[in-house]
Amino acid sequence: MKLFSKICVYGVLLVGLVFIFGACSEDLNNETNVPASSVYYKLNVFAEAPQLLTPGNSVCITEKRTSIDRLGYGGLLIICNPNGGYYCYDLTCPYEVDSDIRVETNGGMIATCPDCGSTFSQLMYGSGRPDGNSLAIFALRSYTVQLSYSGRNPYLFISN
Repeated sequence: MKLFSKICVYGVLLVGLVFIFGACSEDLNNETNVPASSVYYKLNVFAEAPQLLTPGNSVCITEKRTSIDRLGYGGLLIICNPNGGYYCYDLTCPYEVDSDIRVETNGGMIATCPDCGSTFSQLMYGSGRPDGNSLAIFALRSYTVQLSYSGRNPYLFISN
């Protein structure tokens, strides 16, 4: 009976330790180390980025148009996902963490850092996580995208 009690005590301790360490571990791929910066951008999709009307396309914004525009730390990468929804990420590579080193796309949904070679192919799913073979361990910083209409014109409002 004493052996059974000891096994139960050790079993409970083991389960407790697994729970504690599991709760304390962090998934770095869901976090970002790109510095927080102000984001405010309004985009008339028809007039300024009609390619975003087609799922699978993306645009990069690196220059302000108005004095109230805020483009994050290194600029904005806006994606139209396969379902016609939108995601937005900071262009700054989370491995380089330099506002002048920006990930690039070919107009699609895969971003690559020209300096370190890190790739980010899960952008269409709302995840800025790096691919497994990348030097980056942190995700691209993501921003909130709200879609609204003025008449038949779709507008995207991007903020943080």
